[in-house]
Amino acid sequence: MDYLKYFKRLLKFEKYPLFRTVPFKYLLLNILIIGILLSVPYMLSFFNTNQFANALSEVKDEIPHFEIKDGYYVGDEKTLTTSKGRIVFTEESLPLEDAFIIFQHQGIQIHNMTEDYLPYSSFNKFNNENELKQYIDTHMKSTGFFFAVYSIIQIIVMAAFSFTLLLLLSFILNKIASMRNKRTDYMNWFKIISYSFVIPTILFTILKLITGKELWFIYIIVLIFLIYYDKKLPVFKKKQTIK
Repeated sequence: MDYLKYFKRLLKFEKYPLFRTVPFKYLLLNILIIGILLSVPYMLSFFNTNQFANALSEVKDEIPHFEIKDGYYVGDEKTLTTSKGRIVFTEESLPLEDAFIIFQHQGIQIHNMTEDYLPYSSFNKFNNENELKQYIDTHMKSTGFFFAVYSIIQIIVMAAFSFTLLLLLSFILNKIASMRNKRTDYMNWFKIISYSFVIPTILFTILKLITGKELWFIYIIVLIFLIYYDKKLPVFKKKQTIK
């Protein structure tokens, strides 16, 4: 596939015009891929929120009386059993252990979603058991629609951010190269930058999903490709003056 052969050229860049031949559609495809990859962790987080609502919907009628006062849980203590695990309501601060969800004193813990807890201010849709039940009903009726809309918006935002950032970077690098009398073009930079960002973005997303941490230093890899490209750019020959 022609699209993939340009990744090989990142390491075997022999001639200046090579990246001129990259179709503009491939540049846009790279931007879209980067946008999708950066959106994956946020989409997964949204999916986990759906799991939260799905589990609560199984025991909606058994939810105990409670209120959220000044950001703290005040109410009955109860343990409910669902297909995804136990849901605990308590005024104490408990570790998650084998529970799927814990409504504890200062916030909510959700299995595989939070390392510590989410403060109740993050769930400002409900302040008591009746509002929580309404939240569950509303969420369950439009889960698929909201997920689709959220995903599309997230991808568009990330792709637009990536496009703007990479375009700005290409102008800067093109200016620096031209000041050093290099034969350069911002569109060539834009194309090679778009390709060089795809690989570290794949690594960034995978590590984000595995570790839960945003390891931005991975993008240092891009410097290797850009420095290599810059060194291969030809220099304009100085015109000899005729005496």
